[in-house]
Amino acid sequence: LSGGQQKLCAQHTSVMPAISRGARAAIQECKYQFRHRRWNCSTIEDDTVFGPVSNIGSPEMAFVHALAAASAASFIARACRDGQLASCGCSRSSRPSQLHEDWTWGGCGDDMEFGYKFSQTFIDIKEKERKRGTRGLVSIPAKYPKIVERLLETLNDTSENILNGTDTLFRPEDLQKLQDKIAKEISNSNLDPKEMNELQDRINKEITNSEVFNLKHFNIYDKLKKMFKKPEKTLNGVKFSASAKARALMNLHNNEAGRRAVIKKSRIICKCHGVSGSCSLITCWQQLTSIREIGDFLREKYDEATQVKINKRGRLQVKDPRYKIPTPLDLVYLDESPDWCRNNKQLKWPGTHGRICNKTSSGLDGCAILCCGRGYNTKKIVVKERCNCKFQWCCQVKCDICTKHIEEYTCK
Repeated sequence: LSGGQQKLCAQHTSVMPAISRGARAAIQECKYQFRHRRWNCSTIEDDTVFGPVSNIGSPEMAFVHALAAASAASFIARACRDGQLASCGCSRSSRPSQLHEDWTWGGCGDDMEFGYKFSQTFIDIKEKERKRGTRGLVSIPAKYPKIVERLLETLNDTSENILNGTDTLFRPEDLQKLQDKIAKEISNSNLDPKEMNELQDRINKEITNSEVFNLKHFNIYDKLKKMFKKPEKTLNGVKFSASAKARALMNLHNNEAGRRAVIKKSRIICKCHGVSGSCSLITCWQQLTSIREIGDFLREKYDEATQVKINKRGRLQVKDPRYKIPTPLDLVYLDESPDWCRNNKQLKWPGTHGRICNKTSSGLDGCAILCCGRGYNTKKIVVKERCNCKFQWCCQVKCDICTKHIEEYTCK
């Protein structure tokens, strides 16, 4: 939780159980919606729930944020209706204009207004803090900071020698030693070969362009420092780059899309009152739909999600102008999904190896798609299940236990 969320927890302890139930429901619904897909919404035991995958602005994380916000709003609204919260109660929404004039608008509907507002305050505050924390920051290449720190230390050591008077000129043999030292630092880093070559070339160019390496011309250190400028601001001990602002905007948009989905999928429920079912009085109210229906709706939005980027004004815009501008109900994402097919240790993602697939299906759960063309293994298993069930007076159902031999298919 962010600092702002922790304060809200302390101030509104009675609402936290509803948010907790909503979070658990969102995870279960996510697992259901993606059960047949390559990414199956698997979780790990850490604070992020989804692990390093949550750091990617992918369509999957767009869905997760929307569903989490929707689920929180739903469970808070339902807790209001059920009398679990002192700060809210039955819905006070206005009567729909299309409701039959003889019908009564009342009952005790879900307080969607309170659920929406509290969900917005609690969930969005984390992203708003992130946005505030990124003002004036310069972006850092994601894979460079550790190696660059070591390189800057190397160059800084040389500058101290000059300042102490031990070196007035940077001799050719010294240049060669520095180049060798930098090359060794790069080879010990986690950069891929292409990134290593690019960084080595840039540093070599700076070195070879320096005719005299005295106080007046010693500019490699400063140039490298500017090249990889680090953010000077932190928020709750966490450093942010400018790209964090884009991610915050993405999350805020998807959070709002989830809450709006709750409102859009709500429905008017009416009930008859009267002697012997005469229905002399009809009372109507607004009621939330199930998390399953909201999940179905958001999964469709996931399939149609729009890729965006942050522009010079600090706002999101469609990355490809050929696509339509997303509405507040649509999901948006910044980064393409990673390769879900194969094991990725960095993302703590196991790939689809060992996943059960459907041999006869041509859909996403089919072995051809789920196994990513690697093929599948076939195993015969024995399943025990209840069968030949009969009702016996009174009052129980008795069944036999039958065994069935079936084939199970798992991805190679």
